[in-house]
Order: sequence, then structure tokens, then C-alpha cells
Amino acid sequence: MNYNLFDTVCNRGTITRTFRAWDCHGQSSQCTQRIIVNYEQDYFVKFPNDVIVTACDGTGNYGEPVFFGEDCELLGVSHEDQVFTVVPDACLKIERTWTIINWCTYNPNAGCVIVPNPNPNATTNNTQNLPGPTVSACGTPAPWNPTVVAIAPGQPQTNFCTFYDANANCYKYKQIIKIIDTQKPTADCPASPVEYCDVTTNDPLLWNQSYWWDAATESHDLCEGNAPLSITATDACSGANVNISYLLFLDLDGDGSMETVVSSNNPPAPGTVNYNNAGTPNYSGGTSRVFDGRPVLPERDLPLG
Repeated sequence: MNYNLFDTVCNRGTITRTFRAWDCHGQSSQCTQRIIVNYEQDYFVKFPNDVIVTACDGTGNYGEPVFFGEDCELLGVSHEDQVFTVVPDACLKIERTWTIINWCTYNPNAGCVIVPNPNPNATTNNTQNLPGPTVSACGTPAPWNPTVVAIAPGQPQTNFCTFYDANANCYKYKQIIKIIDTQKPTADCPASPVEYCDVTTNDPLLWNQSYWWDAATESHDLCEGNAPLSITATDACSGANVNISYLLFLDLDGDGSMETVVSSNNPPAPGTVNYNNAGTPNYSGGTSRVFDGRPVLPERDLPLG
């Protein structure tokens, strides 16, 4: 057989078969047969349901397109996510746009069939709005019959066979995923207490104002080493979109009582702390004291090019 003119990936083209016969005297003859395989694209697709998630498993898997009649097609399925963190009825919303390409026929310069996401019920998050549509040829019997549903409240029903195209260049569909997170994040705190010894040479421009005093060293130049304070938090629903706020309690006068608090939600001015604010409402009081006396270099315009 000769497959030089046959596409073995998409199973189309021409196969040449040569037959040869011999007799007992060594005489032979031959003939050639050509088999032409025509390509036909005729797959159906069911798009994934919209999802309302209350318990995440961290995988980010919320369904994917399912196909019927996939045979010679070389289908490529991909998706892109757009995440909205401010929505009225969920913690976050993911608009997941699916793209289905048949690489055997795809033309990057041609457009895609845009399949709408049906929302027949006017009530947000109603279960009638969740099923993903099936796109198949008109008259296809169950279970692969095309979806018939109103695309929007008050509109007449649409038969999704109108979006089926046996020669479709590609399909696009937007799946809606809403995360209503009822699970607490998991925080991994370091063992307590953490003891740190600063043996570095003190910078005279840090923690060296007249009002700072270390009774042990009888010096105004306090230690300023980088203490290794850290925390790790994970959340199966939010993934990397986890926000952490903190309160940093400090004993700046060395009397064994932490009188100063730095709040990440309401930080003091750069280079300062609000001394002795531990007893004030929301730690908003205290006396502003400078701890960083290093000069700030002026901004410079950098040359273009």
C-alpha cells in the first residue's frame, strides 16, 4: 500500500493498493486500486452546565464539553477564564469561555460559531438557567437531541440546532461558574514563641531617635534586624486570590508589655509607628514616632529610548 497521498492524522486522502499475480513460469502482471477517503465532519457537542459551588476541592474542574460522533476529527478543546471578585450574589464569578477547534479543518482567519448561554428564568441562580445546551443537527433523536429553550426571559424558545454547522470552523461558549464559599481558609502559623537574636551591626538611621531607649544596652539605637515572621494560608475556592490582614504587636519600650500595634488594614505613615496605641479603639490612636530616618532620594525622569 502507498500512503503518500493519505493524511493519517485526519484519515483522509488517497490510498493506493497494488496487486501482483505470478504463474508457475514466473510470468506476472499487476493492477492498481485507488481508494479515495473523503473527510466528513459531523460531531455533536454538549456544553458544560453552569455551576454554583459551595464546597471547592481545589481542582478548578467544573465540567467540560462532551462529544458525540467524534471519529476522524482532531478536536482541540481549550478555555480562558475571566474572574470577577466583586459580584452581588457570590464570593466570585468565573466566566469560562470554551473554544472547540477541529484541527483537520480549522482556518485561523475564519470566525467561530458563538453559542449563547441560555438563561430562560429571570431569577438569578435559578436551576433552569444552569443546564448547558446541546448543539446537534435538527431532528437528532434523544439523548443527543438539540436543546430547545429560551435564551433570555420572555423570549420565544430557540432550537439550538440552528447553531449546528457540519462544517463549523470552531465553536465558542461561555460557561458561568459562581463560587459561594462556605469553607474557611486553612492558616498554617509558625510555632510560638519565635525567638530571634539580632547580631547585625545597627544602622544609625533606623530606630535611633531620642525617644527610643533600650534599658539593657542603655542606648537609643535599637535593633532593627529582619525577624523571620511568616504565615501561610490556603483556600480551595479562592486559590491564589487569598488576602491576609494582620496585627503586629510590638514592645518598643522593653518593659515586657506590647504597647504598640501595627494594623495592615490601617497602617501608619511610611517610616513611622503609632506608639502606645494598643488600648485605643481599632488601634487608631497613639503617638506618631519616626523609626526610619534614611533619606528618600528624589524621583528622576529617565530618558526615553
